Amino acid sequence: MSVSEELRPAGKADPKGIQNKFWQGWPWTEIGVLAFYVGLAIITTWPMLLNFTTSVPDGSIEDRYQNLWNFWWIDRAVSHFQNPFQTDMLFYPWFSGGATTTLPLHLHTLQLFNGLAMLPLTKLFGVAAAYNGLIIYSFSLSGLGAFLLGRHITRNLWAGILAGVLYGFSSLHFGHVVVSITNIMSIQWLPFYALMLLLWHEQRKLKWAGGAAVFLAISAYTDFYNTFYIVLYTAFFYLVTSFPRSWLKQLLGPAIALAGGLLLSAFIVIPAALELNGKFYFAQLDPGRDLRASYNLMDIFGLAKLESFLVWLVVLGGGLLLIISREWRKTILAWYLLFIGCIILSLGPRLQISRTNGQVNPTDIPLPYALIKLIPGASVSRAPNRFDIPEQLAFAILGAIIVTFLGQQLAKLPRLNSRKVYLNGILGGGLALLYVLAVNPVPLDMARVQPSNFVNKLPKIGSYTVLELPITRHYNFDHERMLNQIFYQQPIMGGYLARPVYDPYRDINSPFLYLADQRYFPEGAFGDPAKDIYSANNGYALLDQMLKLYNFQYVAIYKDDYRFERERVAIRNLLNKELGQDALIYEDEHNLLYKTPSSLTQSPGVFLGDGWYGVEQNDDGSYRWINQQADIYLTVSQAGQVKISLSAQAFGGDRQIRISSGGKLLFEGLVTPAPAPIEFSLDATPGTQAIRLESLSPAQTGKETGLANDIRPLAFLIRNLVIGVGG
Repeated sequence: MSVSEELRPAGKADPKGIQNKFWQGWPWTEIGVLAFYVGLAIITTWPMLLNFTTSVPDGSIEDRYQNLWNFWWIDRAVSHFQNPFQTDMLFYPWFSGGATTTLPLHLHTLQLFNGLAMLPLTKLFGVAAAYNGLIIYSFSLSGLGAFLLGRHITRNLWAGILAGVLYGFSSLHFGHVVVSITNIMSIQWLPFYALMLLLWHEQRKLKWAGGAAVFLAISAYTDFYNTFYIVLYTAFFYLVTSFPRSWLKQLLGPAIALAGGLLLSAFIVIPAALELNGKFYFAQLDPGRDLRASYNLMDIFGLAKLESFLVWLVVLGGGLLLIISREWRKTILAWYLLFIGCIILSLGPRLQISRTNGQVNPTDIPLPYALIKLIPGASVSRAPNRFDIPEQLAFAILGAIIVTFLGQQLAKLPRLNSRKVYLNGILGGGLALLYVLAVNPVPLDMARVQPSNFVNKLPKIGSYTVLELPITRHYNFDHERMLNQIFYQQPIMGGYLARPVYDPYRDINSPFLYLADQRYFPEGAFGDPAKDIYSANNGYALLDQMLKLYNFQYVAIYKDDYRFERERVAIRNLLNKELGQDALIYEDEHNLLYKTPSSLTQSPGVFLGDGWYGVEQNDDGSYRWINQQADIYLTVSQAGQVKISLSAQAFGGDRQIRISSGGKLLFEGLVTPAPAPIEFSLDATPGTQAIRLESLSPAQTGKETGLANDIRPLAFLIRNLVIGVGG
């Protein structure tokens, strides 16, 4: 008999029929076991139940706030009949407020299935209740899935209960709670999927392959990591069951599971694959992320902690059982191979022996995980140590098998043969209790779910937006703003998503660049706008124009997000000057909140785009050189005629200059090396529009003309840029 023919031992009597009892009548045993796991989840997450609607387990604040936002957004999307995978509430005004597109969330760990499952709690009690409910839900179902799989394999109720505890209440599961990663915490679908494939293998009924497809799809709508492990498990299962001669015979079930799962999850899988090469997301962080998120040999085999001891116990115990037990050999070999394989993959792309002070110190020995990065779509994987999830399932099943084997051997003793039920209970239940006592982190530290204090000053109804400063680099910098958004429910200017997002505010053509790069800050890298080529009033007026143009009725300052006190002073001075001292309506040690005055300056705002060199100065004041062409961006909040004047000098001889906007010619004429004024008018519409300055002859370097050693291609020197309203 080959390994392909059986994945669990056969021939033993099964008087209670527990291995074939799936969903025949009321499954009272399964309901009782599930209730046990629910109770165990409540106990091992204490005092979460006492704070169910107000607080959540403390941990990684960035991911905690992000996942609370996920519950809120799914509720909002469902309530407003919106596609949950397209949001208009982040990165205002680029993806909301009448924009032509919304921000796709297929690559974000939105966890749609989790959000829908917890939707009743979200609506009735709020996002904290949904978050806490998900923890109990995940622990309970993870335990139930591993119980069903372990019981089916061992035909031992108590061994199944042990498997559920080892998987559903493991230290890695509690660790996901502590670091607030609810998507990775949702490990419950892998054992259900493995059970469906095993039932198909034994009975050849398509309903089991179809059930596997359903669990694969549910996982895809929950988390990509766990889905990827299911796909890899499918390949592993096929190889084990088809070796050495049943390749075609064993293909049908796994093929139906994968194809059906892909079809059911196409609404997220296909768009996510397209977004990998899209314009919004950076799919991969720095290359060192894989190495930092890998285990080293001392992590796994160092015997410095309980997990390492248990790894050795299973490695040695499972290896011994492979040698001495013919009955369990084929079953344990499959799970043993999965266990060892996942350990190897969790070591990452290159072998690391140990770490000193947490620093990565890899050897030059390549490992199989490097091949994972070559799989299309899987290349965005960046946490090899998360292979401890399928490793933990293999550990749980191996533990159940070892306990069952020990019980069988003890039952052969004359005095213990009549006490097999007690033996199973003592071995399975006793070990489960000891394991939970050893790994659970009770009592959990709880963190209250509440917004920043300034949010209480914002309207609870109506439509408005808040200019949030500083404009961050996004990713995990925006977590606090997402939490605040849950409470005041208006679009925000950023977002902490699972993958870094392209930063539209720092695009060279963005009207927000002035604020995003702190060009108002005199000691910043870009200098004081009062010393640039345009009037300081025009530069500062850009803030006023954005407040009106994008309906920013409030300006919120996150003091802690500024690096230095002088930066906080600079932005406060700017706001006091432009909005007035009376505009400040709230201040505490963390935040400032300004109410935008109803009347602001009518002066247009201006900023510079591509093609400009850095600002320079001589006796005549500030100036900038431009290349072959350069852009000026004009921001106005009201339609009308705008008058523009500047002083220009040609480089290297006379040059023809052309000035246009949106394909419309505004000015064309000859510019000499002597300074000369240029004036033109533009019929501006509300918003931001580009004005292009272009030399009709090629730019030249100083070396080419023999005038200087400057190697920059130069066309015109521009100074005294003035923008005004009127013809």
